[in-house]
Amino acid sequence: MTNPIHRANARSPRVPSIVLRVLLALVAGAIILALLVPALVRRGIPLQGWMAWGVILLVLALVLAPEAARRIGKRD
Repeated sequence: MTNPIHRANARSPRVPSIVLRVLLALVAGAIILALLVPALVRRGIPLQGWMAWGVILLVLALVLAPEAARRIGKRD
């Protein structure tokens, strides 16, 4: 006799942790930009595209760096 819960877990797709980390980085980048943009506008500094992409890529690098370091360390 099989347990229906175990069958459902076996069929459910597993989400790789890298996907969750990327989503976390995008959400964190959006929060940082939401806090940063009003302060820049008050000071008269218009937000440029490269500034937004810089923040997003920086947060992405910070979130993915531990995993990358762990994978590089395992390879040696």
